Amino acid sequence: MRRKVPAGLAITLLAFATGCGRKDGKTPAVLQATPEAIVLIQDNEARCARIGQEGLQRLATAEGEADLNRARTVAEEEAELRALRASRARTSSEGESLPEEPKPLVQPSEIFKKYLAEEAAEELAVADAAQGEIQDLLPQVKAEAPPDLAGAVEALSGAHDQVCLAVRQLRRAAQYRGTLDFAENSYRAAGEKLQPMYTVSATDSRFALHKYSTSLEAARVASRRQNRPAAAKPAKDYDRDQREWQAVQQVQSQQENQQDAALNKWSKQRDKPPEAMPKVGIVEKPPPSPEEQTRAMKSWHPGYLAKVGPVKAALANYLRLRKAGLTDPAVHQSCEALLAADSPLLDDVGVLDPPDPQVAKLLRAAFTEIEGLGQACRDGQTAETVFRLDAFERTMAQAVTALHAYSLAP
Repeated sequence: MRRKVPAGLAITLLAFATGCGRKDGKTPAVLQATPEAIVLIQDNEARCARIGQEGLQRLATAEGEADLNRARTVAEEEAELRALRASRARTSSEGESLPEEPKPLVQPSEIFKKYLAEEAAEELAVADAAQGEIQDLLPQVKAEAPPDLAGAVEALSGAHDQVCLAVRQLRRAAQYRGTLDFAENSYRAAGEKLQPMYTVSATDSRFALHKYSTSLEAARVASRRQNRPAAAKPAKDYDRDQREWQAVQQVQSQQENQQDAALNKWSKQRDKPPEAMPKVGIVEKPPPSPEEQTRAMKSWHPGYLAKVGPVKAALANYLRLRKAGLTDPAVHQSCEALLAADSPLLDDVGVLDPPDPQVAKLLRAAFTEIEGLGQACRDGQTAETVFRLDAFERTMAQAVTALHAYSLAP
């Protein structure tokens, strides 16, 4: 399967696989929160637009039916009312059951409110959850993206918020349609401004939807449980309630007694003179200075490079075959070779345990993703290889940034 790697991630991955660093000392910009925010915004705007279009149709239909009923003349209504009164008087004198008066029609506003509260409740809960995730991502977008791109993403988010807000505003159908159209047109205009600056790849789009699917589905399930009709309550058992109340009172009394005893004990201990604390002969080692940390990292780095070389070569071979579109034994064999090279590195504690704990955490996470990539490829799990490769690229990009502080390459 051919896979288009995003430009920023491709540069980082190429630098690792070939072992080449940038001479100017600058690390390539890697956007992680930005594509995730854009994908969530686009997905959620489409969700809110669907809710709004369905709500508009319900509202317009209900208003049309109400207008047809109001088209009856006052004379017809008065004639029906006189006939009803005469019928009620006649049947009452004869002892027969009285005919029922016609029930009032349900107002269009009530139909619209019922749609939002029942049929659209789960989708609205998902939309609210997605908006929360987007708001959490926007500060990260501002931190990692150029100002013009970050501003465009923020504008797209604001326009998407207006669409999701418009679908909840109860108005006449014509006004509702106008508000919804205006919000959707504003969103499209914001999208057109963003498009020349950044385009999310299909891989990043699938990754983002997969990453946030769990939290969004949790919002759907919570809404479903909240709106589920309550089960009928059984008949109240007053004797059982009395016994339970007495048991609770007894436990509460015991707890109060225990609390009073503990308070008295604490008061007595407080009044005693403090005892001399024994001195422990262990002194905590102070953290290393920046200079010492840099020297330690430079001492660790040559051993790391010697051990990571086979993994770089195996990864470069795998990526070359994958880019060529070969799906036969050659790619499978390259995955086996990648696993064989990566396993000794993960088992070697010293190599992946540099003096900087943050670097150690990132490197171990990155090479753990390589192990998962090799296993998924070996087992024929194509989608899993995509997610594993994305996770490795992102983690290794963070490791590149951390190592750059010591003028070291991964």
